[in-house]
Amino acid sequence: MIPNASEVIRRRWTIATVLRVLSIPVFLSAAIPILSWIAEGIQDSDLLDVSWYWPRMFSGAVLMIGGAAGFALAGLIARFVVPARDGVRCPRCRYRLEGLVEARCPECGLTLTPEFLGVPGEPDKPEPSAVHLVKLRDTLVPILRLAGGILVFVYFFAVIGRTFYVVVEAPNSQYPIAVIRLMHSWLGLLVGAVLLFRGQRVAALLVPKPDDSHESPPTAPDGANTARTDPVD
Repeated sequence: MIPNASEVIRRRWTIATVLRVLSIPVFLSAAIPILSWIAEGIQDSDLLDVSWYWPRMFSGAVLMIGGAAGFALAGLIARFVVPARDGVRCPRCRYRLEGLVEARCPECGLTLTPEFLGVPGEPDKPEPSAVHLVKLRDTLVPILRLAGGILVFVYFFAVIGRTFYVVVEAPNSQYPIAVIRLMHSWLGLLVGAVLLFRGQRVAALLVPKPDDSHESPPTAPDGANTARTDPVD
């Protein structure tokens, strides 16, 4: 099926939101190497010693620029990942099909499927009912929340331990690796928090509702199109 405009917008919004949510902790984590550099530099009176503090400067700059760029360019990345269709073309002659009144290419006469008229074709198998989807979501939500709780429990202590290591104990040569490991812990904690507190929303994204376009159009009320007849003498 050719995605309609509302489906394209929904996919773009989902991708952009995920990118922005992930960019926020990346940007905020830049404060850890920067504050560590400033605190130690002031204490040792060598704040501008680039030859010693360059790993922390580099780590902070990469995290800050990466987080800001990811947040600012999320919409552009989403549009690149989910492009809008550039019209519909005939599969035989590549003629642009717009404003068709019948399922036939006006250029080469090829008989087209109903999709090219903007009408969905008959599905190969029946769509799952709303009751079935609700049951599936209700089953999925506690599983997602349980997984999120486990991730939060594990990565919460990992974040505390690795933050302490980065700020206090990490040797200068191992600083970029320590920051990468800390970012991994923050990412796991964020994913766990999303699953734990937004499990219902995640389940709705994983199990979307049926496409409303497959539903039959509403019928006119009884008698609405009945021709008026005059009484017979």
